[in-house]
This record gives sequence, structure tokens and C-alpha cells, in this order.
Amino acid sequence: MSSSPIVKPISVSVDGRRQAKLRFGAADLDLKPREVRIQVPATADGVVTLTFSIASPCSPSSLGLPADDRQLGMLLRSLRLTG
Repeated sequence: MSSSPIVKPISVSVDGRRQAKLRFGAADLDLKPREVRIQVPATADGVVTLTFSIASPCSPSSLGLPADDRQLGMLLRSLRLTG
């Protein structure tokens, strides 16, 4: 098993400014949907850049799941933007 920590922090930035720091751990391996609300400021051109920074991606096999050596950070199933 890998020496990487079980809790995986993910920072979410909007236009380069961190808006949220999420933490995912062993209990989140169930893949149940989670909802995160982030305040996005209005911009003159209506364009914003969302950045998800994964500090320490790990492979599913390092967590005891079936053999998969890809370094993964999160599953983004859907994204809804409202105005």
C-alpha cells in the first residue's frame, strides 16, 4: 500500500483565487454524489476559469481497489452553473 495519506485535499479556484478546499477520504470511495457550492463573481465578459488542484493524486490499487495504476484525483460527474 502507498504511503500517501488517505485524506486527499482538492483546492477549487475561480479566476486564480481559491474559493474552496475540499477533503475526500476513505468514506468517499462509495462514489455517492456530493454537492459543493462556490460563489463565482460576475465578470465583464462572462468568462470564468475554474481550476481543481489535486495535491496528491493516487492510484485505485494503492487504496486496495482492483488493479488500476493510473494516478487519479477526483471524479467530476456533472457540473451545474446557475446565474
